[in-house]
Amino acid sequence: MSVIALMLAAEMFEWAEPDSSLMMLQPWVFFIGGLALIIAALFEFKLGDVFAGTFFGAFGLFWFAIGQPWWEVTIGWEQLGFIIFGYFIFFAIMTFAAATKDLVKVLVLFFSMLTFAGLAVSIFLDAAPELTGLAAILLAATGFYASAAVLLRAMAGFDVLPVGKPLLTFKKIEL
Repeated sequence: MSVIALMLAAEMFEWAEPDSSLMMLQPWVFFIGGLALIIAALFEFKLGDVFAGTFFGAFGLFWFAIGQPWWEVTIGWEQLGFIIFGYFIFFAIMTFAAATKDLVKVLVLFFSMLTFAGLAVSIFLDAAPELTGLAAILLAATGFYASAAVLLRAMAGFDVLPVGKPLLTFKKIEL
């Protein structure tokens, strides 16, 4: 996810040639954005983590769809804008849910939400590519940090990088 976010930022800031980078992006989107996230979702569901499984699965399916070479011909940019806006809503819900997990997850989802909001604005209004690029860079940075924290915790058996405490807890209200 973080690699794809960096590639998106390069596109938004025009650090790469606009037309040449899209073809280069396709295999990365398909394998890292799609396949890796679907595999992660399957493992998370198997471990009983519905939150992570839902996030990885939904995002992986999004990247599989975006990685297809025919989407622009069959649906066009406006429909893609609505799809991206739908994912913005999904990320808003997931950001709220992440508040019961840890601060790093909240930040990853918040920057995902901002990135998708910026993409929708870029598509509908042809505006704000730099803000979208900045959100994508922040998403990449927090995503790399989160994956390093998970990897190092699994290897060391304790928290090497802090991820913060949950920001809220859900409590059942009895009436």
